[in-house]
Amino acid sequence: MLRLSAKRAFNNIEKLERAKNTKAMALALGAGIVGTVFMAGATFAYLAAMTPLCVVLAIPGFIGCGLPYFLYKKNVKKSTEQVNPMIESNFDVIYEACEKASQLFD
Repeated sequence: MLRLSAKRAFNNIEKLERAKNTKAMALALGAGIVGTVFMAGATFAYLAAMTPLCVVLAIPGFIGCGLPYFLYKKNVKKSTEQVNPMIESNFDVIYEACEKASQLFD
């Protein structure tokens, strides 16, 4: 039973470590793709000699190019604060299993 709980704790730690970045990466990629779409629209508007439309589309395009970095950093920090207590509790389970295993050798 100890072995299974420690094994589960290791698996949970791996999943939680991946979860820190998953949502943040998805949001940053989404914002980057939207920014790229606006930049493509601005480029096509420029090629069609629609300068006012080009400017209107370029502004959110540039924002969409710079925003993902800050969006990613903010969300990673937020998810790290939420996930770290769960990771620590899993480390406690592993520590207790190691203590009990060490007592068997004494």
